[in-house]
Amino acid sequence: MTTPGPLSALRSKRERLLERQAALAALTRIDVYQNDNLEQTIQYIMETAAELMCVERVSLWRYTKARSAIHCLDLYEASVDRHSAGAQLQAELFPAYFQALATSDAIVADDAHADPRTREFSTSYLTPLGVTAMLDTPVYLNGRIDGVLCHEQVGPPTPWTPEDRLFGIALANLIALAVERDDRRRAEEALRESEQRLATLVAYAPDAILVFDADSDRYVQANEQAARLFGRNCEALLSVDPVELSPERQPDGRISSEARSEMIDRALDGGTPVFEWMHLNASGALVPCEIRLVRLPHATRRLVRGSVIDISERMRTEQALRASEQRLSTMLAYSPDAITLLDVDTLRFVEANEQAARLYGRDRDALLSIGPVELSPERQPDGRLSAEAALEKVEEALDGGAPVFEWWHVDLAGALFPCEVRLVRLPDAARRLVRGSVIDISERKRAEAARRESEARLRGILDASMDCIISIDPDGRVIEFNPASERTFGYRRDDVIGRELAALIIPPTLRDAHRRGLARYLATGVGPLLGRRIEVPALRSDGTEFPVEISVTPVAGGPQLVTATVRDITERKRAQSELNCAKEAAEAANRAKSEFLANMSHELRTPLNSVLGYAQLLRREAELNERQCKALTVVQQSGEHLLGLIDEILDMAKIEAGTLDVVADNFDLHRLLASIAGMVKSRAQAKGLSFTTAQWSDIPRVIRGDERRLRQVLTNLLDNAIKYTQQGGVVLKTGLNEGRLCFLVEDTGIGIRPEHLSEIFDVFHQVRDPATVIDGTGLGLAISKRLVNLMGGVLQVASTPREGSRFWFELDLPPVEAEAPVDATRIATGIAGERRRVLVVDDEAEGRSLLRDLLAPLGFDVHEAPDGEAAIDAAMRLVPDAILMDMRMPRLDGLAATRRIRALPALSGTVIFAISASAFEHNRARCIESGADEFVPKPFRQEKLIELLCGRLGLTVLYAASDGANPPPERAALIAAPPSADLRRLLDLASRGDVRQLLHETNALAERDRAHAPFAAHLRELGEAYRMKELRRWLKRLADEPRTEP
Repeated sequence: MTTPGPLSALRSKRERLLERQAALAALTRIDVYQNDNLEQTIQYIMETAAELMCVERVSLWRYTKARSAIHCLDLYEASVDRHSAGAQLQAELFPAYFQALATSDAIVADDAHADPRTREFSTSYLTPLGVTAMLDTPVYLNGRIDGVLCHEQVGPPTPWTPEDRLFGIALANLIALAVERDDRRRAEEALRESEQRLATLVAYAPDAILVFDADSDRYVQANEQAARLFGRNCEALLSVDPVELSPERQPDGRISSEARSEMIDRALDGGTPVFEWMHLNASGALVPCEIRLVRLPHATRRLVRGSVIDISERMRTEQALRASEQRLSTMLAYSPDAITLLDVDTLRFVEANEQAARLYGRDRDALLSIGPVELSPERQPDGRLSAEAALEKVEEALDGGAPVFEWWHVDLAGALFPCEVRLVRLPDAARRLVRGSVIDISERKRAEAARRESEARLRGILDASMDCIISIDPDGRVIEFNPASERTFGYRRDDVIGRELAALIIPPTLRDAHRRGLARYLATGVGPLLGRRIEVPALRSDGTEFPVEISVTPVAGGPQLVTATVRDITERKRAQSELNCAKEAAEAANRAKSEFLANMSHELRTPLNSVLGYAQLLRREAELNERQCKALTVVQQSGEHLLGLIDEILDMAKIEAGTLDVVADNFDLHRLLASIAGMVKSRAQAKGLSFTTAQWSDIPRVIRGDERRLRQVLTNLLDNAIKYTQQGGVVLKTGLNEGRLCFLVEDTGIGIRPEHLSEIFDVFHQVRDPATVIDGTGLGLAISKRLVNLMGGVLQVASTPREGSRFWFELDLPPVEAEAPVDATRIATGIAGERRRVLVVDDEAEGRSLLRDLLAPLGFDVHEAPDGEAAIDAAMRLVPDAILMDMRMPRLDGLAATRRIRALPALSGTVIFAISASAFEHNRARCIESGADEFVPKPFRQEKLIELLCGRLGLTVLYAASDGANPPPERAALIAAPPSADLRRLLDLASRGDVRQLLHETNALAERDRAHAPFAAHLRELGEAYRMKELRRWLKRLADEPRTEP
């Protein structure tokens, strides 16, 4: 084989060129470009290029939209005659190649492995495929590179010639023409299809469709819906000026023609304006519409399609919706419940009222950024996930339900609280909304818990009750039967529930009455057993009757239910019988005690009345010497001591019977304290003790209270102090403590051990020193404590053994602006007024003599009667001004005699004094009821009796001395002053404070001369009360008076 010469090579080159030109001419003449299949055209070009370029591989690549890669439209492999597609090359992996492709009109790589533009493909592309040379020509579309035509040699490379390059460019241009023709064909087909679709759309669209030609300012197409909307046929609608289809101005004030032009321009610029528009129909009526404009693609005309919707109904709906929303807003604002609106699709609240904000502890804006899940704990009390449970309830509401359920929420602080939630779907065209009404039921839950607890307690009470508790309904059937009922009646609860009560536990003879009573209660609300506790017979399950106590109560707040409490009183009846026997025995014993006390009181007081009475009478005698006076004093003090013991026993009996009381009256506190001090001081001095009084603050003079009881308490405490004090002294202190009068008795006696302090107020109890003998009943402190309690105070004690004791109490004894009562200790010497007749009635001669000896010297006309019968006869004969009637006498007692005297008209003005040795209150009441005017217990204080008697008879009592330093003027003549020497002696003793000697010489003065008895009595009164300043002033005045001495 010979190597071709230059001529042969040239001839070969020219032949290839001619072949290529012929091929290009053939490509332009054949029907390739009339073929609508672009893929076949490209494949044909690929095969021609491979044949004429003598290459193994020819491929066409196009850029992706992002131009970040190229993908293969067709790859032809000549040796196997195969077409393939789909490969893709990323620009970021082959930057040099893509850079060259973008800047070169062709990439000519005779050695593809070495060429810097293509060697990036060496490993991944060239070597595996055996490619050695590459000729890549850009494909231009619309002025820019759209792809690349690649020619690749396999095997030994042949350098690319300029003719190869030009032929590649020509092929690339042919491909570009084919693509452009295909694109144009597709566009025309699309346009035809679009116009066809538009025509179809216009014709069959449910909305009114108008196509507007912006160049001619006319509608060029309209459908039947548009014709109906504007009240014209299609031909008339296309011929009318668009301006005529709108009012001059739109509702917002804009000129319609200007606003229409603006909207069309926006559509022509590529926008799709949607707006509301007011049109005019053929009748001139306004039609509100919604218009959507869009430009239609057209080669020669500027067309705008308008979709017109009559929104009259929508506007009415929107108006109604706005009204509904306004109502909703009002409801949200003024609803007492928390209201929220939930968007189901977003599970977020879109509306909430202030009540909801307060309920969840968040402001409203914060609430609208969350949903119900964020306001709930992870799980509800039943263990379900809150998110799942909430979604289930919302779906139930969406399905038309109105679920009402309890839900636990959590506030901002994390605290759980229970709510009742009601969900309902709201009609909304755009969104799925659910309204939630939320009520905080914390209080309800607490109330329910309290009710359950109460029911549990009630059940516990019913079960634990020892009484039978039975409830019946309006039909008389049992609805409650507690365990005690089971035990008592012998039935099981389950066996009696629902059965008629009357047939179970009520004896046959009473069943009709029970049914009538129940019927009456149901009809009137009144029943024979309501509000009462009565005894009735009941029936056990075995048929035996037994007594029960029953009380019936209606159950309020519900149906007419009745509950009965039944108690088996068999044992109580037995015990009652025994108690009645015991009570009768006790009453008999009590009557015996009362009779004993009454007899004791009478038997002791009667002789005491004579003893103390004559002692008082004898003290009036001026002839008594000092020894006699002392003897009388011993007699009187011993009698008064015995009287005190009797009174203590009687007082304790009254206290135990609850009949002891206090009587408030005005009295002179200073005089009372002075009187007590004078009495106690002599007792203390007789025992060798000191007695002093002290005040830590001023105290009122005249106060209101029970003088007798206060004297009794202070005397008891002071006597007690003297009893238990062997050396030292006793102090009585008084003063005010925060407005209350405080009394304190302090001694230096034996004291009381702490363990005995609680015992000293016990009845008949004495804390004794083994080495000391103490007299008394042991009642003083017990009575004193109770008397202080009755007067509104508390008797307290503090004591230290071998150092002494302190007793004190405080009382509210208000001061009064009044004159001090007359001193009952003064000695009466006569009466001023008409002489009055007095009848003294007593079966005891000593009693009659005492009263006669008391009253006759004062000026009374005294007569006597030994019993009631004689008293009536004497009264009818004498018609006395006053009768002093003893109550306990033989034949006819004082009560009966008084009643008979009161029945005599002639004696209606006679004053009757009941005098009795019985000091019991019931005796006093009986005497007053029988007709007596006054009750005087024995022994009586003579001055008190005289004062009462004269008060009733209208007489004035004349006393030996007054309560001042000077006697009253009407009595001044009765007081004869002793000689001046005696006056000076007495004044000297008073100035030195020697009260003992003063009183001794005063008594001696009266004994020497009876005429000086009134003087001596008044001086003794001042001295014994330690009113020394008044005493000295009075003696000095008498001593300084001029007189004629005998």
